Amino acid sequence: MSRTTFISARKLAFALVLLSAICISSGISANRGIRNTSKSAVDTTSADSTNKKPKIDDPVFATSEDSITYNIKDKKVSLYGKGNIKYQTSELKANFIELNTTNKVVFAKGTPDSTGRLAGKPEFKDGSESFKMETIYYNFDTKKAKITNIVTKQEDGYLHSTVSKKLPDNSFNIANGKYTTCDHEHPHFYINVSKARVIPGKKIIVGPSNLVIEDVPLPLFIPFGFFPINSGRASGFLLPTFGEEKTRGFYIGDAGYYIGLNDYWDLELRGSIYTLGSWEAKANTRYTKKYRYNGSFNFRVMHNVIGDKGSTDYYKSNDFSINWSHSQDPKAHPGTTLSASVNFSTSGSRYFGYQNPQQNLATSASSSISYAKSWKDKPYNLSIGLTHSQNNTDSVYTFGLPSLSFNVNRIQPFQRKNNTDGKVRWYERFAFSYSGELNNQLTIKEKDLFNGNFNNKFKNGIRHTIPFSYNFNLFNYLNFSPNATYNERWYLSTISKKWNNSAKRLEVDTIKGFKRAYDYNFGVGTSTTLYGMFIFKKGSAIQAIRHKMTPSISYSYTPDFSNPKYGYFKTVQTDTLGRIQKYSIFEQGIYGGPTSGNSSALSFSLGNNLEMKVRSKKDTVTGYKKIKILESFSLSSSYNFIADSMKLSNISFNGNTNLFEKLSVSFGGSLSPYALTKNGQLTKEYLFDKEKKLARLTNFTLSLDWSLAGAKPNNMNTANASTNPIISQHSMESGMPAYIPYANFDVPWDLRFSYSFNYSKPGLNSTTSQIFNVSGNVKLTKKWAVNATSGYDFSMNKLSFTQIGITRDLHCWNMNFSWIPIGQFQSWNFSIRVTSSMLGDALKYKKNESYIDRQYGY
Repeated sequence: MSRTTFISARKLAFALVLLSAICISSGISANRGIRNTSKSAVDTTSADSTNKKPKIDDPVFATSEDSITYNIKDKKVSLYGKGNIKYQTSELKANFIELNTTNKVVFAKGTPDSTGRLAGKPEFKDGSESFKMETIYYNFDTKKAKITNIVTKQEDGYLHSTVSKKLPDNSFNIANGKYTTCDHEHPHFYINVSKARVIPGKKIIVGPSNLVIEDVPLPLFIPFGFFPINSGRASGFLLPTFGEEKTRGFYIGDAGYYIGLNDYWDLELRGSIYTLGSWEAKANTRYTKKYRYNGSFNFRVMHNVIGDKGSTDYYKSNDFSINWSHSQDPKAHPGTTLSASVNFSTSGSRYFGYQNPQQNLATSASSSISYAKSWKDKPYNLSIGLTHSQNNTDSVYTFGLPSLSFNVNRIQPFQRKNNTDGKVRWYERFAFSYSGELNNQLTIKEKDLFNGNFNNKFKNGIRHTIPFSYNFNLFNYLNFSPNATYNERWYLSTISKKWNNSAKRLEVDTIKGFKRAYDYNFGVGTSTTLYGMFIFKKGSAIQAIRHKMTPSISYSYTPDFSNPKYGYFKTVQTDTLGRIQKYSIFEQGIYGGPTSGNSSALSFSLGNNLEMKVRSKKDTVTGYKKIKILESFSLSSSYNFIADSMKLSNISFNGNTNLFEKLSVSFGGSLSPYALTKNGQLTKEYLFDKEKKLARLTNFTLSLDWSLAGAKPNNMNTANASTNPIISQHSMESGMPAYIPYANFDVPWDLRFSYSFNYSKPGLNSTTSQIFNVSGNVKLTKKWAVNATSGYDFSMNKLSFTQIGITRDLHCWNMNFSWIPIGQFQSWNFSIRVTSSMLGDALKYKKNESYIDRQYGY
């Protein structure tokens, strides 16, 4: 508030000095004037004006819509009708501007229009800032000014002053001031300042002040105030919130201190304390460097105490969370990037710290800090990172400390650099690439993470992958692609299993030492595209239906790496009956190991797309439009020629399409070609041989997504804004009662329905699950909006997460109400606060019932 007054008043003083200089200079011009009708610039830097004060360094332009008059007798110059004076980046406008050269006083004001309303009030602009007033008097000799009813604006705030006086030292005295963030001519709320003294660049002292809402004075009163004026960033205290939680007691929340370190970095420190022993501390910082990088870092530590020590509901925990976001401008270091997205939290921090219950519904979280380097005109790139993932259900954390990858893009080593004839030789089609990975991974439970129990929990290794490829075209329709892949894994330890006959248990030992494991496979694939077209008779609404098919067949061979000559597999007794089992010494490795058993498999798939072309009046060019009947539908399976049994794998299918441009449909599943025993065990016998059926359905998924939307906000009918827009205008004009719910579809609204169905029957017993969800928003009027989310779980026979929210725009205030009526996070929140961020933390009211209180039985 105080800084706003100082800045605007200082620029106002400059405008008055400018005005006086204009009037004592020769040759004022006008667009249409009695004395002078040519627009010109006044050169105030001439020799005749060098001894006059103030000195003007640039041309000054003065115009008026009506006239400019010179009264020689009274020594006055007057600008009538939208007077306008420009100097450099400053501009002064008023319907009437007058200079009395006898007493050196300039006066500006508005004039009544045909309705008697004052129009053309003085307005001063400098750059992007502006302020208005009712009248001004300025004596350019004494450098004093008197201003009435001035309104100044700086950022989000407005200062209304009934009377302001400028003194020769550029300080100001203000009487009957109002500070507000409401832009209404008659503000809905303001801080009433009885008097104030502004000393530019130093301080502002205010007298008794109080808060006024809707012209009702409230007993929020301060006897005086002292505000230092700081240029640039300023540090200061952050106002706290006050309230009560039944679980943790009364609290003082989010009190703190803001430190404006410089133009590139700031720091916010906040803390909360509860009467029953809990406390919380937070540190938030933001940083940025233009054209380089930007980011934010948030750290929070919590000590939670619930219940009485020794009671059954007593709970005590120390928790923390870290959030870090960093991004680099791509132009800062071409070819090199550093990015971070860290979201780490302990279980108690998630439960007590999240304000939005939906965040608690998240079952997982992940983080990554990565450095990537690519070389210009080179086919390789490097990436180094630290990763983290956590399962919020059982509090298991997985860390990559670190992970590294080096990749070489596809290279054609025999490709000619200068291909003069434009033809591709057969050997030029040969290509290969390379991918190398290093990972050191730790998987640990939360309880072990902070007690240092890391024994045998690290997994590490290196993997190399080199794929080779070749491609050619046969008969212009068949695309062939022979390929081979070589994999190699490096480990610093393997495992050994043995049967402990005395303890009657299987024991696993870790064998230290470097060990490598390699495998390879090769194959060939071919694919093509087929089209089918059915054309209807001329004049039909449907012109044609097109069927596109993309069949593909591939063959792959993988040797049996469980052969003893490789040394990758061993055998061990597993029980007291002496049963023997084969195991891989790399089965606990981070990248696993080669597979057991050879494979000679033929894989096949068929993709489908179905489109229809129909007559359309909207298309004025062709008169037709395309409609996708089936966007995609594919079938796939494989056959292993050298498998002992069950050579044919399950048949998978999936597809998706869009109906009526609103309904999205996707589905998928698998079919088994094998029969079951009476007990539901899978057999080697084909179902066709036993029951004359091709296959049986083992699982199926279906999802539907339907989105609807009404008019956009700018299309809303404002003629009936005062009434409820859910009721149509037709019902009112026809004399029908206003409560009859005829929907007005010009109201901005949107609805989304989703449905998911899952079916599984691997044996004799089947399981199904069905979930229906709905969410929507509706703007009832220009000021009222409602949103809701809910659903129904048919398997559990209960409503899923449900939330209802209501928002009311109160012009310069905002009201929000959210309610979760059922479930684990049953709660409600109500708040009303000033819309502007400048006063939003200070002028607000909050009331809520926490889901934490409900869960602890309060």
